[in-house]
Amino acid sequence: GDAGPWEAGRLLGLSLDGVLVVVAGETRGLAEESLAGIEGRLARLGIVSAWQLTPSVQAGVVSLREEQYDAMLALLPEVALARTGVSPVYRSLTDTPRALHLARTALAGISPGRREVRAFSASPLAAFVAHDPDEGRRLANEVFGPVLDLLAEERDVLLETLREYFAAGGASEQVAQVMHCHANTIRNRLRRIRELTGRSPSDPRDLAELVTALQALELSSARRH
Repeated sequence: GDAGPWEAGRLLGLSLDGVLVVVAGETRGLAEESLAGIEGRLARLGIVSAWQLTPSVQAGVVSLREEQYDAMLALLPEVALARTGVSPVYRSLTDTPRALHLARTALAGISPGRREVRAFSASPLAAFVAHDPDEGRRLANEVFGPVLDLLAEERDVLLETLREYFAAGGASEQVAQVMHCHANTIRNRLRRIRELTGRSPSDPRDLAELVTALQALELSSARRH
């Protein structure tokens, strides 16, 4: 299969009994490395990688054992000189083009000019939405249109409430603690979301649309930064 921008020969040194990750660092200037010396630094941790430099990105396929992932992620901010995205872990080299796309999506979510490393969400839903950004934007507008039309302050509060509600597994009291307000305030905001979107977080089908649309909205806003 196609291993993406890397020639198959350069990947032969990668171990196939572990997992793979793509790291993509934005180049500084024209094809100037933003992850200088990264291959050697990873090698000292016992992690094998293969890298390619293009005019816009320095990208590498990293082969590691799952227990080495945290060490790799901790090393990257020490080396990275520009925005850097990390894909979710994957197991087959044929999935490398998809992983590169997700790493670049994570990179695009960082504000330009920042020196930051961001890992793409391991959620399969996030990867699904990222696969078709235009459809994701359409879905977000269809589900959240009336919310997005609100003044920024109310819009942001409602979306943040919904985000925390999902993160808390639907526990309003827990959301209230995180957002420093009363649980009834959270319930009122959720009722407002239900009125505006015509969708209830307590209905399984509506919930699926709300979760997917929120994921799409976050990816879309990340790309605009």
